[in-house]
Amino acid sequence: MQLATRERVVRLLNQGGHEIFLDDRRNFNLNIVGIRNPFPELDRFGCQLAVFWKYAGEFHFREWPITTYPGSHYLIDKLLNPRGAAILAPGQYRGVYRLDLHNGRYQALCQRGGPVRVFRDGNRDRVFDLDPESVEGGWFGINIHAPVDPAAGRNYVKDLVRASSAGCQVFQRVADFLEFRQLCREAMSRWGNSFTYTLVEGD
Repeated sequence: MQLATRERVVRLLNQGGHEIFLDDRRNFNLNIVGIRNPFPELDRFGCQLAVFWKYAGEFHFREWPITTYPGSHYLIDKLLNPRGAAILAPGQYRGVYRLDLHNGRYQALCQRGGPVRVFRDGNRDRVFDLDPESVEGGWFGINIHAPVDPAAGRNYVKDLVRASSAGCQVFQRVADFLEFRQLCREAMSRWGNSFTYTLVEGD
């Protein structure tokens, strides 16, 4: 999948009719956007997380590799829900995310402010099934987090997803996650602990 640019991300947001936050009276008014690879490979970090914001008339942009799909451990080996593994459905989840403890261990962006919608894939094959008939809404702990506890070191890079995601949006590199988390901390100090995450399909 091609690398994200701000222009491409804005185009994808506009195509989906999603709100873009451009109030630049205070810094770090973050637009947090997941870009899903429509041709995923199992256990690969083939998606992207992009963050952009405007301040004092100037745009800022970051992007990193992530996965928006569960790994093979929770897709095939160990279903946590009888209906199947969770795959976050595209959409704009307004104010759903907050900085909080992921699994009680370290601060990450966690689903604490509202429900999300997920596809359920329960046939245990190696293909991600995004069946609209399987979608359900609820509080599923679909967080945005590092591949491991950042205590493992900022240079840690995860080769394969496997057990790193049961449906969460997961960074491949700890250093990237730490950069993202610092942006969220800066945003929280100015805008409060409420974040919108938008997941779009890549083109």
